[in-house]
Amino acid sequence: MKNYTTQLCCLIVLFTFSFSLPIAAQHNQWVKQSSGLSSNLYGVFFVDESTGWAVGASGKILHTNNGGTTWAEQTSGTNDNFRAVYFVSSSTGWAVGDTGTILHTSNGGATWNAQTTGPEPFGNYNSFSDVYFTDASNGWAVGSRGSGNGDNGIVFRTTDGGNTWSNQVQGSARSFTNIHFAGGGMAWITGGDHRLLRSEDNGDTWSVINTGLRSVSTGLKNVYFTDADNGWIIGNSNGKIIGLKTSDSGNTWDTIVNNLSAPFHTGVHFFNSTTAYAVKGSRIEHTTDGGVTWVTDTTVLGSILDNTDFSFHDILFINANKGWSVGGRGNIWHYNGVGIVSTDNIVSERVVVKAYPNPTNATATIEFTLNQSQPVTLQLFNLQGKQVASLLNETIQPGTHQVTFDSNELPKGLYIYQLQTGSNAESGKIFITN
Repeated sequence: MKNYTTQLCCLIVLFTFSFSLPIAAQHNQWVKQSSGLSSNLYGVFFVDESTGWAVGASGKILHTNNGGTTWAEQTSGTNDNFRAVYFVSSSTGWAVGDTGTILHTSNGGATWNAQTTGPEPFGNYNSFSDVYFTDASNGWAVGSRGSGNGDNGIVFRTTDGGNTWSNQVQGSARSFTNIHFAGGGMAWITGGDHRLLRSEDNGDTWSVINTGLRSVSTGLKNVYFTDADNGWIIGNSNGKIIGLKTSDSGNTWDTIVNNLSAPFHTGVHFFNSTTAYAVKGSRIEHTTDGGVTWVTDTTVLGSILDNTDFSFHDILFINANKGWSVGGRGNIWHYNGVGIVSTDNIVSERVVVKAYPNPTNATATIEFTLNQSQPVTLQLFNLQGKQVASLLNETIQPGTHQVTFDSNELPKGLYIYQLQTGSNAESGKIFITN
C-alpha cells in the first residue's frame, strides 16, 4: 500500500475509472532487443513505457530510458544472481537474489546499496525469488533458506524502505516463489508443496489457503489477480502443468489446466478474465480463454525455439500494447503491437476510493486502487476555482495506495478536489471545519 503525506486537506470520494484495453487484430509484434549480454536474465520491471530495468546472473543490472531501444549496464557491486526487481517510481527500487542479496537504489540505479536481512542466523543462506513493494516504505521479499527438503520458505518484510528486514513467515513450504498484491487489501504468495498464502490486511498477516491440491510434488510458480476476487495460479504437478482459477478471492479454486507437459510456465500476466501472456521454456504464449489453452506467438517461433537450452524467465506488460520478456543468453524481447485484447474483453472497473473522515478538521486519508501503472494527479481547489494544493503528481504502480493530508493550514470551508488518471478525471467535495 502506497502512502503519501502532505500538509494539506483530505477528502471523501467515490468515483469510477474505466480501464480499457485496446482493440486488437494480431499478436505477432514481438521483436528482439539488444542487451549486450550473453548471460541469463531473470527479472524485468518497467514503471512506464520508457523506463525499465532487467536483472540476472552474475550481478547484472540493465537500465533503459527509451523502452529498450538501448540498454545500459549499471554497477551492482556483486556477482550474485539477481532473480527479481521492483520499482515504486523512476528513482526508487530494489533487486533481490541469491545468498540473501537485496540491493536498493534511490536514484534510478545510478548507485545501488546493499541491504541486509540480518542479524538472523544463516542470513547469507537466504535466496530470494521475488520482491514487491506497495510504497517506498513497505515491501516483501520471498524465497527460501538453506537447502534440503524441509519447510524452508521465508517471507521477509520491511516497513522502512529496507533499512531493516524481519522474517515475517518461515516454513509452510520448501520455498516461496512469487508475491502479488491484488488490491482491496488482498495479497498472495505461491510456494512449493502446493502451498498458497493469502493476506487480507495488505500483508500484515498471512494464512495458508487450501487449493485442493495434495501432492507434495506440486509447485506453485506464479499467481496473478486482475482484482480482489478473480485470480489464477500456474505451477507444475508430477511433470504436468497445473492451472487453477478462483472468482471468490481464493476461497474455492477450479482446475483449468492439468494435462500439458513440461516445460512449465515461469511468468504470467493477465489483462482480464480471458486474456493473458505467459512464458514457458523457449516460448512466449498467450491465451484468450482464461488459460485453458495457450498458443505460441509465431514471430518468436523460428528465431530461437530451435535452441532447446534457451528459456524465458519473466514477462511484464505496462499496458496491453507494451510488454517485455527476458531470458537466457541475455535475451530481451519487446511487444510493441496492438495487443490480443478484443472489444469483447474490455475491462471496465468501478474503483471505490475511500477517504476518512469527511468533514475533517485535522488529518484524513484517501485510499484508491489501480489495476495498471499510469500517471495520477490529485489537486485541490477553492470555490473560486483557484488551485490551493497539488497533492499528487507521479506515475503510480498497480495496487492499493493511500494519500494522507493535514488540513490545518486551510481556512474553514468547502473545497473541490480533482483526481485525474490517464484520460479520466473525477471531482468531489470536501468540507474543512477548522
